[in-house]
Amino acid sequence: MTHDRGSLIRWGVGLFGCCLWLAACPADTPVDTNASEDDEDSDDEGETTEADTKTSTPTTTAPTETTVTPTSDTSSTSVTTTTDPTTDGDPVCGDGVVEGDEQCDDGPGNGDGQPCSADCTTAGECGDGVVGGSEECDDGAGNGDTKSCTADCTNNVCGDGKPGPGEGCDDGNDVDDDDCTNMCVVSTCGDAQVDPTEQCDDGNTENTDECTDACTDAICGDGYIQPSNLEMCDGGVDNADDSDCTNKCLPAACGDGYTWDQGSGTEQCDDGLENNGPGKACNAECLLNVCGDGDESPSESCDDGNDMDGDGCSSDCLLEECGNSILDPDEDCDDGVNGEDDDGCTDLCLFPVCGDGLLAPSMGEQCDNGPQNNDAAACTAACKTAVCGDGLVLANVEQCDDGANNGPGKACKADCKENVCGDGDVGPGEACDDGNMSNADACTNVCKLATCGDGFVAPGEQCDDGANNNNTGDCTLACLLPACGDTFIQAGEQCDDGNLNPSDACTGTCKTAVCGDAIVWTGMEECDDGNQVNGDACTNACKLPTCSDGIKNGAETETDCGGSCKACSIPGMVLNEVDYDQAGTDNAEFIELLNTTNAPYNLANHSVVLVNCANNTAVVYTTINLGNVGLVNPGQYLVIGPAAFVVPVGVIKVNFALATDNIQNGSPDGLALINTATMKVVDALSYEGSCATVNIPNVGNVSLVEGTVLPNLIADTGTATEALGRFPDGYDGNNAATDWILEKAPTAGLPNVP
Repeated sequence: MTHDRGSLIRWGVGLFGCCLWLAACPADTPVDTNASEDDEDSDDEGETTEADTKTSTPTTTAPTETTVTPTSDTSSTSVTTTTDPTTDGDPVCGDGVVEGDEQCDDGPGNGDGQPCSADCTTAGECGDGVVGGSEECDDGAGNGDTKSCTADCTNNVCGDGKPGPGEGCDDGNDVDDDDCTNMCVVSTCGDAQVDPTEQCDDGNTENTDECTDACTDAICGDGYIQPSNLEMCDGGVDNADDSDCTNKCLPAACGDGYTWDQGSGTEQCDDGLENNGPGKACNAECLLNVCGDGDESPSESCDDGNDMDGDGCSSDCLLEECGNSILDPDEDCDDGVNGEDDDGCTDLCLFPVCGDGLLAPSMGEQCDNGPQNNDAAACTAACKTAVCGDGLVLANVEQCDDGANNGPGKACKADCKENVCGDGDVGPGEACDDGNMSNADACTNVCKLATCGDGFVAPGEQCDDGANNNNTGDCTLACLLPACGDTFIQAGEQCDDGNLNPSDACTGTCKTAVCGDAIVWTGMEECDDGNQVNGDACTNACKLPTCSDGIKNGAETETDCGGSCKACSIPGMVLNEVDYDQAGTDNAEFIELLNTTNAPYNLANHSVVLVNCANNTAVVYTTINLGNVGLVNPGQYLVIGPAAFVVPVGVIKVNFALATDNIQNGSPDGLALINTATMKVVDALSYEGSCATVNIPNVGNVSLVEGTVLPNLIADTGTATEALGRFPDGYDGNNAATDWILEKAPTAGLPNVP
């Protein structure tokens, strides 16, 4: 006989579901399995089928024990459930034994979302996501008549009238020539034309693409693995979150949050990666955390990994505590918590000690307030009742307690009150005590004899701040009010030298003398006009104006020049410094020129001439051509010296013809800067005497003396390291006597210094 496709699918699904059901049933539950839908069909195919197979429940009264051992390599934990139908007493939910009114009991596996609830009252209901009772499946919120698991928790199969995943249609009949075949395929499926009753039609029978051979869109649960949907497995109606392939078509795995205990799964629990692990109800291998595994679960008080009692953790994973009449670790004793704390063993299983909060008169205790015991409390640290005279101050009751030292004239009186001024008893530190608080008698209200510093203003005193008297405060140690001139620096004073002289370092108002206070400080200031005008008759440094103070003041036309001062410098190319004599060999002679203008100076057609004026006969003995130098920038130096003479970076260097003895040593001699184009003297110097008349070829007779000749003291004698230089640097007032100085050290290429 030929089977139609719908019959074969219904037969196959039924057989597969039955197998799963058989695997899930306990060994003592009757099972009725029909392997085929039609015995005649089975006979026609030549198959041998057991039509009805039943297993009856044994009627034994002995306890039965079922042991499930996970196949995981990472754990050897077993879960054992023992059912004893003859157990006496009330049933205990959670002991793994179904007794009394309990509908189920999975022991530690009870709980929300588990096959057995936490109160053992239900084995689950359709829609709770847990397969239980007569349910074929239960995907929770994912149940539905178009889903793999229908709303009544039966597998959605072809022929049930409910089009499920992978079914193009399902008319609930076995008529194969209507619009929906017995294979639950639309009759037009496969013609590559999408009819209104089809979801798709790609004209092929490939079930791993996006359209199945039933002309349905590829979805998880249709029984085919479609990689385009990111599926890694698909068991069709057998998909379940507790089975090998989950409802998301992903292989079940420990840590996915679903207890994989169907198919090949061996998980006892699964609370997800974050909630599995040590100290959790479900460990990292998805096995229940049980007593004796060494991992303390939320329901255990302890777990030391053994089944021994007396080691602090019992075989039931409960802490072994005080009162069990067994000396456990950390116990001094254990008399069964007999209610007597003064018998040598307290009800805390500790030897009685002062401070434990338990009164033990046999040990001499008068009181014991535990942590509240202290020497300032009603019960002392020695467990004695506090009394006046015990040497301990009882807080809020006694002011003091010196024990045997209490009494009259002592710091602590006999009634444990402090001996204070005014009580009529002269105590330590008191000079007197007249029992009153009057300061008008011989004994003040601080029990001191009236004196300066007692805080009371007596005749002859201007003030008296007592302990606050201070020579720098409001009342001095002499009981006088502070005043300028009393030698003490008080508030508002900067100094106090004991006098009111306004012209010394401390003024008559006790202010530190400073320039600008309009008071001339004798010996320190030349003047003080009390202002910050630097150009008037008194400078800001309290000095009288001079021609060398660096300030333009008085009748000066420029800073320190003009008026009564020397003439102001004339900008130009000047002879700025000359060193013509050294100790020993003259090998470091030099002539320095400086451009003091604000623009580059062109030395084309310029020369320096050296003149010997001895014996009243002036003779030019050397001419140095500067025509090749070109431009000298503003403020730039030019140095003429021996070839080996080193000048700073940025300084123009012109070499002498000789290595030594290039400049004569005077008495008198001179030099001049000549413009050979205009035949004019640009600048000149006569040293160690006067070169008043010099005939320079092509220029004529000229004088090398500007203004007044240099004094005889301004001479480079060669006995020390010296040089002649303009000062300030580059200054040219056309008066040699005021323009030039004798420098203590040459400064070739650098500003001149005295």
